[in-house]
Amino acid sequence: MQTRKFILFTLSVILFALIAGYAGERMLKYNPEILIEENEDCFAYRIVSKLFFIGKKESFVKNYQMSYECIRQGSEHFYVKVMIPIEGFKSGTDAMDKNAQRLLRMDQNPDLVFMSETLSIEQAKGLLENKQGAVRGSLQVGLQTYPIEINYKIKDNRLYGDILTTFSYFDIEPPTFGPAGMLARTKDYLELYYLVNLEKMEIFGINCKNE
Repeated sequence: MQTRKFILFTLSVILFALIAGYAGERMLKYNPEILIEENEDCFAYRIVSKLFFIGKKESFVKNYQMSYECIRQGSEHFYVKVMIPIEGFKSGTDAMDKNAQRLLRMDQNPDLVFMSETLSIEQAKGLLENKQGAVRGSLQVGLQTYPIEINYKIKDNRLYGDILTTFSYFDIEPPTFGPAGMLARTKDYLELYYLVNLEKMEIFGINCKNE
């Protein structure tokens, strides 16, 4: 009898893990418009962790403290600088937030800093008129700077987009939990999202401060 109960219990755990894992796979779906309903400027990341005996868990963490400025280079050119305070990422779990702060090297730099390539005012107007495309730039994590290209779209006066990348590209070790990551291990895959409300944003090339 005890053996039968143990077998049934084991099968139940395995079945639960399979169902949870399947649900996790279905839950994780790339969605470039995931922030489109946000009223505030927002930056977010999404990661997937594999939990021991449970399956896959998705974490989607937002940051509403993003700020930006336009910096002029001469009379006809400028670039955009975006600051994202690392402390602004709030997952609802202090341990997860502390770990993210460590991985993002907040002790070296309190912000993630994106800087666009230098654009002419005419180029910027063309980007806005096209309603979608990509912009090259760099993202600073800690003391290191990494070239990136961000996708963008414009819809309902909202500028939004994403960056599909990996932790290792930014020299970040994917988060783990437990001895040797036995309890939870995060995939080396990272989705970054942003949204800017154009109604609240100064038009590119106007009122930029001088470098």
